[in-house]
Amino acid sequence: MGIKDNKTLNAKIGGYKLPADFKCLNLKFLTELYDLSFEERITSIYNFVLGKNLSNEAFSSINESDFPASVLSVDDGISVLELFDGKSCNYSDYFLGADTLEDKVISLAFTIVSAYVDLASGGVIELGEKINVASGVPCGKILLALDFCKKIKLPIDTVILGVDKPCDEVVKGVFFASPIGSEIEEITSAFFEDTEYLLDPVSASGLVAYDLFYADYEDGCETLLLSLNSPFLFARSLLKTVTQINELSVDKAIDKLSEFTALECPLQIISGKLPPFYRSECEICVKDALEIIKH
Repeated sequence: MGIKDNKTLNAKIGGYKLPADFKCLNLKFLTELYDLSFEERITSIYNFVLGKNLSNEAFSSINESDFPASVLSVDDGISVLELFDGKSCNYSDYFLGADTLEDKVISLAFTIVSAYVDLASGGVIELGEKINVASGVPCGKILLALDFCKKIKLPIDTVILGVDKPCDEVVKGVFFASPIGSEIEEITSAFFEDTEYLLDPVSASGLVAYDLFYADYEDGCETLLLSLNSPFLFARSLLKTVTQINELSVDKAIDKLSEFTALECPLQIISGKLPPFYRSECEICVKDALEIIKH
């Protein structure tokens, strides 16, 4: 049985609550973001949506060199938003220095808004055109952030999710799929061969869900795929997936994967300083996040 009492649920996940008086986006404001840097965009969106200035303490890690939030158009109908770089190698570390769950959700939501502006300014979509967003979801923060994007009227049509376990929940505008390991490996290899972009297995599960969605509901929308982790966090498994080489040594697997893909492994991973991506704080399962959204 799921938790139906919203107060109990909020207590369970740390009191998640977004401001009730937020302002919705409009095309005029989004156009004004075109020529701004990432840091300037986040600051402007924060001020516009929440009606207050971003303090020096809030999201203290905003820095273009640390958080480039790169948006890449990699295939027909698919663009990728990278939520990692050389220092922040997985999405759990990406939340711009935010401390509370609310701030983590807001920071990711505004990063997705910035990505939408990149798609429009780059001519991939027309401003105001709807997009879909696909993601593998190991925790519910992503789903909450996407729900907030919809609440502030970012033109998102369908959220496409690859989840670890089958989900029988029915939520308007959300498509679930539960990919198996062989499907993830197959699509990772094929996507790399077609685009030279290497997805980590979590993000690749979102790509599998995307394929399943479009097999039944092709809608012509550009899909923004969230790339959540540096592939070098999964060096051994990805090396085997794309080269068929079974390397037992993690260090050697990293070297061979770097050589094969021409990608540079982040220093945080080489040094061993990066904690496992699945140990992020304030974890919320998808089922709990859906309960909040439905309330």
